[in-house]
Amino acid sequence: MKNAAGQSTTVKHITPSGIPRLLIVLVIGACMILMVSVFNNSSVSTVLAIAFVLVWIPVFLLTVRDRLVRKRAGLTADSRVQRALYSCPDILLGSFSLVFGLMMIIWVLYNVFLRRLPEYTGPSIVDSLGSFGIGVPLLLYGLDRIRSALHSGKSARKRPQEPD
Repeated sequence: MKNAAGQSTTVKHITPSGIPRLLIVLVIGACMILMVSVFNNSSVSTVLAIAFVLVWIPVFLLTVRDRLVRKRAGLTADSRVQRALYSCPDILLGSFSLVFGLMMIIWVLYNVFLRRLPEYTGPSIVDSLGSFGIGVPLLLYGLDRIRSALHSGKSARKRPQEPD
């Protein structure tokens, strides 16, 4: 990035209090894990555990990805090892989405075609894709995230440079 005078500037992702974002995200995750183990109420522990998996893990992966992308922007030559390292958060986030989406689809298909479990409240026959819930979008998002992470190094070289 260049400022009005044409000098190169770097963007630091530090909160207004001066604490790096990654440190804040790590502390919040540690507190969530501690609270899950401390609370005796199973409902509170369950909500915290679900929030940890569905909110904290993606936020952590995206924060790490943000740091790695900023570091990669300063490198002169990308090697395969560096590209693989920098794409790990994207691949992990895509894998989580892919697995959860696939699990939801399998859950619906199992309950519709094999044996209906008491926990399943969906239709007995699949009338539309709506019975799969968010499983299909999660599956497609995971596939797209993994595909874009694996091909990011090749497309980054073909991108045109910003005009000065």
